Amino acid sequence: MHIYSLKLFNMIHDKAILISNTQELSPLPFLMRYSSSTTEMFLFLSRTFIQNTIPGQHNGCKEDQYTGWGYIDNEGMGAVIITDEDYDRRIAFIVLKKAMEIYKKTPDNWAWATIIEDIDINTINKDIHNLILIYKDPSNKDNILKITKELEDTRVTLHKSIDQMLARGEKMDVLVEKSNDLSYQSKKFYKKSKQMNSWCSSCNVM
Repeated sequence: MHIYSLKLFNMIHDKAILISNTQELSPLPFLMRYSSSTTEMFLFLSRTFIQNTIPGQHNGCKEDQYTGWGYIDNEGMGAVIITDEDYDRRIAFIVLKKAMEIYKKTPDNWAWATIIEDIDINTINKDIHNLILIYKDPSNKDNILKITKELEDTRVTLHKSIDQMLARGEKMDVLVEKSNDLSYQSKKFYKKSKQMNSWCSSCNVM
């Protein structure tokens, strides 16, 4: 089980402004680990996800081999964690809420609600990164399952894909093309990956 990304956003109307960025890409293949396209794609997926999340609702969404979990609190802070498919959703939401608490308690972040521009995507929040390292393998934490009892009854809306959760009939491919989060190279990489997945699916059917 792995956590790849955890991002916090200031939700201004229907826009998500990146205010905290944390990644742990060591479990990924070498080329993906050091590719800017991976960083850009996680930002794009996180922003798209949270901009289609209803405040107060616990949302989940699968996209390829990744699962995103997101939440917007009553102060307008949004949080998205991207994990592998096997990561426990209850623990994912515990990590999200702990990350939000850590960020808000940091003195330098008291004016987070006034931030109207993304921080530099290469800026890593060290405190939240340490949180990811603690929870990246929940099986090693004896007390985690006790903690998760508080979320046993939490209802999570799990979508089968980003396309399914998008409003107004939007499509992922169109959003990729329009996105400012993705460079030309990343968009090209996305299209190539989709073609490869489609080809592999056809091979499996045959």
